[in-house]
Amino acid sequence: MGEYQSSRLDATLGALADPTRRAILARLARCDARVTDLAAVFPISLNSTSKHIRALERAGLVRRTVRGREHLLSLDAAPLAEAAAWIEHYRAFWEARLAQDLFDAWLDPKALSAWMRADPSRPSDVTLDARVGGAFEIVMHMPGQSVPHRGVFATIERPHRLVFTWNSPYAGDHGSLVTVDFLARTGGTEVVVTHEKLPTEVAVGEHREGWTACLEGLARFALRNA
Repeated sequence: MGEYQSSRLDATLGALADPTRRAILARLARCDARVTDLAAVFPISLNSTSKHIRALERAGLVRRTVRGREHLLSLDAAPLAEAAAWIEHYRAFWEARLAQDLFDAWLDPKALSAWMRADPSRPSDVTLDARVGGAFEIVMHMPGQSVPHRGVFATIERPHRLVFTWNSPYAGDHGSLVTVDFLARTGGTEVVVTHEKLPTEVAVGEHREGWTACLEGLARFALRNA
């Protein structure tokens, strides 16, 4: 972005920061208006209204047409379109950044120990080798026992998909398979866990509850570290 474009964006965003100026723009979006018309709408003086209008003019958001003693104001939406394009560009960046952060939270031992836990007051013990064919162990602690979960990474496609085996006293030792998909959604990322090859329907229900609790922990972790 050039220096002129940057200063124009600064002026646009600065003008939009004030609620009265936003209200003036909303009024002008419906139809053109005189300064006195606008002053009659807002609970501020004519002088204060004029100051807000001049700020909008400096930002290029309002055009003034003088017809004798009458000053007619109209909206110029071009700076708004430029600001919207800038926001949209970085929205895609922010959403991609969120997907990467969520993905990495599954492969970083410190992060994983913080959100994938059975006891909210006690982090899990995690060791892992974050590569295809690499092994991991997650020991979750709960009152009276510690439960080990072991597996091997089969797929690592950052930041879209993780696939790994999952063995534990509750899932069995026959290599049940977990797939984690990171799906782009408007305003964020949806994390979908699919757990296959569990030994019984009881195990399916238990793991559904367990993964739901883990994803809630991941959401809280993401909010704390945003």
